[in-house]
Amino acid sequence: MKPNPTAVRSTRNQYIKWLEYNWWRTRGWKDGFRDMVFWYSAAGAAVLGEQAAWSMLDDAKKGRKLPMLRQDTWRQAKALSRIVSVKERTNPVDWFTGGCGDIDKSWQSLDGVKYIGPKIASWLMRDLSLMRDYSDGFGGREFRSRSNINRSWYKRLPEETQALFVPVDARVHDAAKRCGIGGVLKRHGINKIQIDPDLHIKAATQIVRWARNNGYDPRDLDIYWYLTGSGKAE
Repeated sequence: MKPNPTAVRSTRNQYIKWLEYNWWRTRGWKDGFRDMVFWYSAAGAAVLGEQAAWSMLDDAKKGRKLPMLRQDTWRQAKALSRIVSVKERTNPVDWFTGGCGDIDKSWQSLDGVKYIGPKIASWLMRDLSLMRDYSDGFGGREFRSRSNINRSWYKRLPEETQALFVPVDARVHDAAKRCGIGGVLKRHGINKIQIDPDLHIKAATQIVRWARNNGYDPRDLDIYWYLTGSGKAE
């Protein structure tokens, strides 16, 4: 069953407002992207969630003691952020969506951070890509946006690369199967898909293919399935 295009657009707009409020207006990406990586790693964990993630991020920024493995995430997030902001002298929005020249390696660099994994790596990539839709293309240390959306950069990407921007969580997994998308999504449960990078990319590629064939931006469809499945859609 195809989702209503108007509903898909509505949930995308809802999510864009959340993204703009929390991350879009970041100034100083050396610290901002560090915070973003750390927050997403915690917010995407089944046993924590968004509120716990904000509290844990506050502890990290104030130098309070973190759980041992979360200390690893904080260190790796700082190191990755320095590479983008200091060494490459750019911002993560433009860098991770193509400015680095290799989107696959960008995704892998996120997937390799402690407590990130395939799903959260794609969640970060998707949200950076939503901002990239409005990028002026300057590529400086601060992300600069324009008022008009331009998704042509994403539409030109091959399916397997577009898939890196499509996080597959339990709600997306279930909704995709209800729409008749089989293959990896039908053969494997969500837990296996989320811990296996190759399976996650294959599952996301199947979603991308179905979305494109039915006239949707795969990222918008992914947001729609997540918000409606979680009961967060307005």
